[in-house]
Amino acid sequence: MVTAGEPEASAAIGELVDALRTTSIGLRFEIDETTHRIITKVVDKGTGELIRQMPTEAVLRIAHAIDKLQGLFVSQAA
Repeated sequence: MVTAGEPEASAAIGELVDALRTTSIGLRFEIDETTHRIITKVVDKGTGELIRQMPTEAVLRIAHAIDKLQGLFVSQAA
């Protein structure tokens, strides 16, 4: 969701999409079901191979663990 500076963000995204059309690199955006964070994946368009992911799998595992711990604390407090 883009709110503040929406026209600027839309223009920047448009420029990024135009720049990526001429390269062999593509971007994929996903939403992690547990943390509801946006995951950005840089992939090779030809092979579909994952080049880089932000946040990394390690960071997502930590976020999932923290999410579980928060759930335990809430259920124990209730």
